[in-house]
Amino acid sequence: MKNMYKLLFAVLFAFAGVYAFAQPENDDCTNAIDLSTSLGQGIGNTIMTGLYSNTNAINTNDPQTGYGCFGEPDGNGLAPSLDNTVWFKITGDGAAYSIKASALDGCGTTDPITNNDTQIAVYTEGCANLTPLLGACNEDDPNDSSPNSYAALVDIQTQIGKEYYILVDGHNLNGTPSIGNFCMHITMTEQYIACDNAAVSGGTISTDNNILCEDFLTNIIVTDALAPNEGEAYGYAWVISDKDLEQDPTVSYEVGFEITSQPNSPLQFDQSSIEALTEPGSYYYTLITFGNGTPLTENPLYISNIMLDPACTWLSNSLEIEYYNEDDCPIDGILNIDESVLGMNVFPNPVQDALHLNINTKNTVKAMIAINNITGQTISQKEVNLSQGANALTMSVNDMPSGVYMIAVQSETHQSVTKFLKK
Repeated sequence: MKNMYKLLFAVLFAFAGVYAFAQPENDDCTNAIDLSTSLGQGIGNTIMTGLYSNTNAINTNDPQTGYGCFGEPDGNGLAPSLDNTVWFKITGDGAAYSIKASALDGCGTTDPITNNDTQIAVYTEGCANLTPLLGACNEDDPNDSSPNSYAALVDIQTQIGKEYYILVDGHNLNGTPSIGNFCMHITMTEQYIACDNAAVSGGTISTDNNILCEDFLTNIIVTDALAPNEGEAYGYAWVISDKDLEQDPTVSYEVGFEITSQPNSPLQFDQSSIEALTEPGSYYYTLITFGNGTPLTENPLYISNIMLDPACTWLSNSLEIEYYNEDDCPIDGILNIDESVLGMNVFPNPVQDALHLNINTKNTVKAMIAINNITGQTISQKEVNLSQGANALTMSVNDMPSGVYMIAVQSETHQSVTKFLKK
């Protein structure tokens, strides 16, 4: 009889052990699995961790907000729900990351989560006071073209030492939650750059033409500008003023027109967007590179809404530009934009690998074709001999990062400029 009890206890113990193992250890925020060791891997590199399962993740101690983007109710009139949630966390290092929950991309599971259909929401401020991170909610990676795959991906700009809690749920399709195995894929998208980094600089701005007229483009080239991403607000700002900021940096930044970044978001600027002048005259364009700024309003749109840190602020040189009304434009002083003399069309747009150019010219000319990114930096250029009439050319963009670019063809007297999107 004693041996029978021993056998019974052994069976019960084994069953209890299997049952405990089947319950995920991370189905509650307080048991979130720390993935911080997967950070710092270098831009573009992906670290994969797992397998993880949400099959038995039925803990109901979940937040009540922060998952409004989730894909339910699928037309059944119900609000989004949390069903089988698992939790992870990272401690920020100042860099930006894409975080994806997917059973594909080398995950190697034989029991993948249903339809690879995951959802992600990110929170801060600790498990006792979970606060949704603005914009960090996703149910489908827009760049995932795999068939029957609906993996979620979020982008996070981290702050040093701040903890981020990552909730992964399976999509509930008409009352049936997606369950199964998945992996976490973490990719660094932006390196952390501190204010004291030796490479940080206001850079130099220049132009081949300092005359700006209505309906004409002055192409400003930015060289060696690098902003830190330290602190709450950082990035670049264009300032157009009526005084030379390089000579007098105390000039109010509100003199003229300015563009700056949102907090926790690097600025992307386009030289065409600074053509906002309305009165003819002499103006100075200056690029401000800054970090560790303090927002003075909830969503600062301008650098005048940000308290700058003198130890983390740099100015480029101030570039003088003469602005004219169209009727008074000294046409001989600038390159003419006349499609009948020099015109260009590009396709496809958006483009993945090769950009095709159709260039029409009135005369046989030598010209320069240049591709600039949104900061004005030249990514690619080549000199070409154009024959009178139609010219078909191709430029490879396969190695260029995704984003908006300007492409220009320029002869001694004329130019044609257009934008394209690299996928």
